[in-house]
Amino acid sequence: VTGVQTCALPICKLYFLGNQNEREKILNATIWKLSKDGYNENEIKKIKVRYDAMNGGLIPYEVYVVFKDDSTVKIYSWISVEEKQIEYIGTSAVF
Repeated sequence: VTGVQTCALPICKLYFLGNQNEREKILNATIWKLSKDGYNENEIKKIKVRYDAMNGGLIPYEVYVVFKDDSTVKIYSWISVEEKQIEYIGTSAVF
């Protein structure tokens, strides 16, 4: 889970795990990769950045993408700690 929401009327707060700039950076890079691979936004059902606190370390973020024509979750991540290229790293049945 990348965020936890706590609500007490009338104020709600949303707490995120990890760094917001790092999440946005990997999300933008993944969207570019998907675009270069020929996908368009109409083909994507859901996209989410996940922070793996247990993995932590150098590359703790992954992007989970569900396409409208497939229920399989495709996972993308940085190819190296330099964060210059995104690669498809596998699939998951869980979003």
